Amino acid sequence: MNILLIGTGIPTESMRGVGGAGAVVISIAETLSKTDKVYVIPWWSEKPTILRRNLVKNGVEYIRRRITLEVVYLMMKGSFSGSFKAATKYAHGLNKIKYALLYTFDRAHIEATLRLFKIDVVHVHGPTLPYLPYIEAAIEEGTPLVCTCHGICTLNPDINLDFDKSFEKDILRRISDADRTEITTVSTQVREQCINHFGISPDRIRVVLNGVDHDRFHSVEKAIGDLREQYSIPQDKIVLLQVGTLSKLKNHSLVLRALAEMDNEIKGRLLYVIVGDGKERKTLSSIIKENRLDACVFFMGWTDRNLPDMYRLANFFILPSTSEGLPMVFLESMAAGLPIITFADLEGVADIFNPDCIELIPDRDVKSVIMTIQSAIEREWNREKIVKHSNSFNWGNVCEAYRNTYKELIDHERQ
Repeated sequence: MNILLIGTGIPTESMRGVGGAGAVVISIAETLSKTDKVYVIPWWSEKPTILRRNLVKNGVEYIRRRITLEVVYLMMKGSFSGSFKAATKYAHGLNKIKYALLYTFDRAHIEATLRLFKIDVVHVHGPTLPYLPYIEAAIEEGTPLVCTCHGICTLNPDINLDFDKSFEKDILRRISDADRTEITTVSTQVREQCINHFGISPDRIRVVLNGVDHDRFHSVEKAIGDLREQYSIPQDKIVLLQVGTLSKLKNHSLVLRALAEMDNEIKGRLLYVIVGDGKERKTLSSIIKENRLDACVFFMGWTDRNLPDMYRLANFFILPSTSEGLPMVFLESMAAGLPIITFADLEGVADIFNPDCIELIPDRDVKSVIMTIQSAIEREWNREKIVKHSNSFNWGNVCEAYRNTYKELIDHERQ
């Protein structure tokens, strides 16, 4: 099969800015490339060009946006037909111009790509407005289409978009009503949200959980004591690790408030290590200063190459997010043998829950967070049991499920 994936950037050593969902797409692409020809059209990190060649990395071909005579012709055709209005009706103000231009070029580019590379199936990760031209082109060209939801933006006020959130409902319904299409979600709860809030028929949407690279995260090459010394982490601290963008969605401030109200004896034993960067850094720093938390909070900054070390040196992984689909950090933590502290109502938790691996916070308030942290640090945890549970989440199984979905859509097309 010739498979085209949409929803990530070109992988770099730092992987900065790729994000959890983008990292998922890269892992899927590289796993599928072992048996199929896989192409990726990456994000708009580079300007269109005439001469730049495609990049092949880890078996995946990343298609550059090139300006060819065919693309220019298709752009003119699309401009005269007004097809870009499919995108601009969801944009406001000057964003209408941006999305008109993005839609016009990408619609022409994807149409040319489908023919040039003889694409058998298009797999889009995220029902988001920048991906509308890929979705529309696949449907109208009759190319089998899979759209994976990593979470529902509409339902979370902490997610800010530069386009109307009604787009999410409209495009998912458009996909579900079309022939040779399939919607997948990364967790059962996200699937239920699509059904209950958007009216998607249950037989038009299925769950495919994420996987994890066990070889990378189950590393025992360095002793925990050596790692703590390397990263200037005190040996006697109980480390609560959180990995992710510093944003309202990730809700770091709740952990900080819990630390501020915690008994001084317990607080003195803890170190909250934050790996990541983002817009909330200044706000979080202010909370730390106001509550005199400097001694129990450590900003590590962004790191991807050393991420397995972070999981290895920690005692617990904590995730207080207001919403998640199935966060990769959960699977990475378990692959490293790290117990998780998180909310019982967070999407994705039900699909991976095991009492030997996870301590659940019952309510979204500071008192519940404090009580759950105290309960977790008093328990005996078996890291090998956690690693064993994580083994069922692997990219081989994930890609087998996606490949079967692709084949069903392609075979349906041939009938």
